[in-house]
Amino acid sequence: MAMAKKKTAKKSASKSKTVAGTGRTDGAMGKRADLGAAVSTYSGSLPGWQASLARRLDRVVRKGAPRATGAIKWGMPVYEHHGMLCYIRAQAKYVTLGFYAQGTSLEDPKGLLEGTGKAIRHVKIGAADVVDEKYLGELVRQAVWVNEAG
Repeated sequence: MAMAKKKTAKKSASKSKTVAGTGRTDGAMGKRADLGAAVSTYSGSLPGWQASLARRLDRVVRKGAPRATGAIKWGMPVYEHHGMLCYIRAQAKYVTLGFYAQGTSLEDPKGLLEGTGKAIRHVKIGAADVVDEKYLGELVRQAVWVNEAG
């Protein structure tokens, strides 16, 4: 009898339902409800300063990579140009502008990029931080160049 209950619990855990208002699913097997949505839907779902900052970062990315495409993937805006380019992700105390594999090749004289991984480096921007859009735009342009060089 205990075996039957375990199987039932396991079976229902694999089903996926959208968690209200988040675009996320409650199961690992299901598709996210927000997959492929426009980037603007992301900033529209964020509170105050995070929404404003996410919109600013979107403008920085679009200016630095005008031919890049952007859509929601993994619950955040992801931009692509000759492969994965960068992403924007809000956390409780900061918003991240992150770069994929090319992040390890970016020149960063101001030392803003964090992360020592082989694949992802990022800049964390808090509510009170000054946003140097020109500098961040240069990082985006470098990432484009690295991706185009292949």
